[in-house]
Amino acid sequence: MKISLGQQLEEVDREIAMRKDVYEIAVSKGKMRRAVADYHMNRMKAVRATLAWLQQNEATIKAGLRNDHDREASHTDAAPDAPRHS
Repeated sequence: MKISLGQQLEEVDREIAMRKDVYEIAVSKGKMRRAVADYHMNRMKAVRATLAWLQQNEATIKAGLRNDHDREASHTDAAPDAPRHS
């Protein structure tokens, strides 16, 4: 199943919102320290930032991958196998 970067971002946003509520309750009940909650939220925000960067640069990344693939294909097609010496 292919899930677009936009859909992945939506899911991460949903998860961040849920965690915010869950962590606030856990912190207020003394079941989680604020520093731990902040640490986990920052990790999810980093995931979001990475996905957002990938989405913003998706066309450039795909073009670069296509160029690399084309370059590799042209090298293998144009160069004959080198003789092997024993």
